[in-house]
Amino acid sequence: MRWRSIGTAPTDETVVLVWTRTGYHLALYVTGPPRGWMEKDAAYLLTEGTTGLPTHWMPLPPPPRQN
Repeated sequence: MRWRSIGTAPTDETVVLVWTRTGYHLALYVTGPPRGWMEKDAAYLLTEGTTGLPTHWMPLPPPPRQN
């Protein structure tokens, strides 16, 4: 998997891995209000004032197979 431009990311609340100036985050795009990228577990928007806006994304890998 490779990082992709944030402009190609899904906007249907699919959880993906995004990259900001503070590192990577599990996030989803919410149409709000508020509207924007939201940290999945902490429930805050990824903004210039918090983490910086996401610049790249990648899908999550599939879960491990059960033996």
